[in-house]
Amino acid sequence: MRSLCSALLAFTCRLLLLTAAGGPRPAQALSAPAWNTAELYAAFSNPSVDTVYVDASLVLDRAEWPGTVALNRSFTISASPERMAARTYVAVNFNGLRMMFSMAPNFTLTFRGIEVRASVRPPPPGLQQP
Repeated sequence: MRSLCSALLAFTCRLLLLTAAGGPRPAQALSAPAWNTAELYAAFSNPSVDTVYVDASLVLDRAEWPGTVALNRSFTISASPERMAARTYVAVNFNGLRMMFSMAPNFTLTFRGIEVRASVRPPPPGLQQP
């Protein structure tokens, strides 16, 4: 009986930790490059990808973004490592597009080395626009 209680307690603790962390994570989170809207959409849509690297500025095109992506994980859009090392921002112009993605509770979208342009007007709290 004691070993059953220990196993149940251990399972409950793991379940609570997963819940607090926003759910289970893929065994191996991947990163992907994005040179255009279609590649950025593919990265958003792939549940194994948690980071996308952008090396050149992008203007997003609705024709290459077929629908809203439901993100059930934290996700980072980052300038490429070379751009970060050179301390050079990369612009991502959202072209006024709306409902490109939705985020599940307790997850984050992080922009690293990215200049966000033409997002929704007015910008959400905490997001500054040039």
